Amino acid sequence: MANTISRRGILQAVALGASGIPAWAQQTKGIGPDEYYNKNGPVVDVGTGVRIGYREAWLGAPWEKPEPMLLIHGNIESAIVWYGWVPRLGSEFRLLMPDMPGFGHSTMPAGFQYTLPNVA
Repeated sequence: MANTISRRGILQAVALGASGIPAWAQQTKGIGPDEYYNKNGPVVDVGTGVRIGYREAWLGAPWEKPEPMLLIHGNIESAIVWYGWVPRLGSEFRLLMPDMPGFGHSTMPAGFQYTLPNVA
């Protein structure tokens, strides 16, 4: 597995000035999952200057009405972390994957407080 790189490796390389990222990894922009990562999806204005970007997936039959599943990412991530789960879960559930305020394609106004009511 010489051509793999972990998120930890990327973070370490960024901290070191990107000198630790292999040349093949620096040249893969625009192909494969990067297109998914960089795609601007739909956004919803929720007031108070916050726009929430989200991704939606349903891989089942279009006439079915699947049960929704809300997938919330962790700290310093975005909805992209669910990319690998879409093929498995998307055939059973309608997946809704929002970017939390300030992450991914969501905005965060100055002075935004991460309290449970604000994030909800």
